[in-house]
Amino acid sequence: MREQTRPTSSPQRRLHFREHSAEEQVERAVFEIVKNFDFYMQLNHKRRVRKVRVDAAARRRAVDSARRRVCANLATVPQLRPLRTAAPADAQARV
Repeated sequence: MREQTRPTSSPQRRLHFREHSAEEQVERAVFEIVKNFDFYMQLNHKRRVRKVRVDAAARRRAVDSARRRVCANLATVPQLRPLRTAAPADAQARV
């Protein structure tokens, strides 16, 4: 049995949203996907990922659909309701 080795990769880059409520985070994610998707794709270390092109209109439709679904879940799933307007306890400290 051959030992499998994981290829080394560059450090992951993640987006960190400072918005406090889940609804604000959803809106920020929508903005980033609509406005900055191509930029973020070019940051990927894999050439085949950098070559991917997604039609802006199709991407916008998909993002709008996802936003509606997420907001509906936030509004209707009882366990998620507190996230709608919840601010973390350290919110004032970050301002």
